[in-house]
Amino acid sequence: MSGDEKAHAFQPQTARAPAGLPGGWAAVLIAIISALIAGVAARPKVEGPGGVVPSDVSRLSEVAPDEIGAALQTLDASPEQIAQFLARQPCRRKLAWVVLGHLPNRPAGRIRLQSGKYISPAFDLTDVPVRVALPYPAPYPAGQGTIAVVGASSDASVALTPPWQVAGHQGLQSREVTWTPVDGCLAANRTAD
Repeated sequence: MSGDEKAHAFQPQTARAPAGLPGGWAAVLIAIISALIAGVAARPKVEGPGGVVPSDVSRLSEVAPDEIGAALQTLDASPEQIAQFLARQPCRRKLAWVVLGHLPNRPAGRIRLQSGKYISPAFDLTDVPVRVALPYPAPYPAGQGTIAVVGASSDASVALTPPWQVAGHQGLQSREVTWTPVDGCLAANRTAD
């Protein structure tokens, strides 16, 4: 084999489409189908009262009875409302937890939430996330409602399941939420603040 023949033998070969396929179109079609399948498979799902709900709906987690004292310290509520949350009965008014923090590489700021008629105090957004309690945004038996950010001075994350990222200085922003009502307590929790 001559030097030219050896050099040519080691040249990389260009892949060719099999006969009968339109070449680039097949690759594009395969890429689109793969992206769609991957997107559907990767889309987070949340279990709601009626089963699986879309990823643009988040799940609230309930404040456990032994955490009520800590939760009430984060509320701006009247004595009558606080008494309803402190009741020593199994079907007391319920509270939900959310965790607030600013997004990485964003400045500190403040955020205020609305849940039903309740509007929270303004919370600082820092490097350390803060856990705050909210009354459920709709009557507890409904198992679904809407919470809103009524003011955020920096980009923030509201840790729900899945998390909700909120843009700073954008005014009112809302998010659908779900929870699983406890059957024995449905009648006692028919109001929302």
